[in-house]
Amino acid sequence: MKATSLLWSGAIKSLDRQIQSAMQSTQQDALMLSELKRKKLGIKDELSKLTGLARQ
Repeated sequence: MKATSLLWSGAIKSLDRQIQSAMQSTQQDALMLSELKRKKLGIKDELSKLTGLARQ
């Protein structure tokens, strides 16, 4: 389970970097930023579900 958590954590960090980059861009694309944030939230939700299942 730890390997899966590390993979998800890496995906979240990657999305965080992309979000920061999009926010710093002079030509900020609100739609892209929204999509990246939605992906990050989806990954965090999935990780939370998996973590909860592992604890049962």
